Amino acid sequence: RHAANDSTEGLDLWRLANVYYCFLAFPVFMVLFVFADLFIVTLFTEAYREATGVFQIALLVMIRQCFEMGTPLRAANANRHVLWANVIAVMVHLPLLFILSKAIGILGAAVAWLVADLMIACYLGSRIMERYNIPLSGLALWPQVFKLAGAAALALPPLLLASYFANGSLLAAFAASLVFGGLYIWLVKKIGVTEIDALLQSLLGLLRR
Repeated sequence: RHAANDSTEGLDLWRLANVYYCFLAFPVFMVLFVFADLFIVTLFTEAYREATGVFQIALLVMIRQCFEMGTPLRAANANRHVLWANVIAVMVHLPLLFILSKAIGILGAAVAWLVADLMIACYLGSRIMERYNIPLSGLALWPQVFKLAGAAALALPPLLLASYFANGSLLAAFAASLVFGGLYIWLVKKIGVTEIDALLQSLLGLLRR
């Protein structure tokens, strides 16, 4: 509706939604990336340990997809760009898949997928900037995104300590994840991501009711 009226308010909602995605995905990424080996072996047995690298690359794709690039273009009835993005991704993906799979096996297939996904993001990002006449700085609420990434990085030590000193212990991983989660939320509030403060206040209000 906003796009049909040439309003940028819809884009503001989209940028805010991306911040919420980042708030949820960044800590999940940290926990699963640090304990990827434990996660894979616990769920799928020792036979799948070699898939740890593939899983970690999939987590990188998850972080990239916090920035869902199709919605602003679909809202502006520019669906052809979404189609072209996928065509470009296939053209990049298939040769890379062949070359990297030959070179480094299944990990190469995962890297090819990551690169193709980044190509989609870059192409759609450029189309969004052109359609809405915004610079790269207007494509996301970058200060808030970087604050969330910083909070997740600063809260990382409990995970690293558990991974180093209690490697293979599910109990240690669970306890460290709880400490990490509490520290992450505390840091987000201290750093002052106002959009997340409002979200947390709403959630606390729901819990009280």
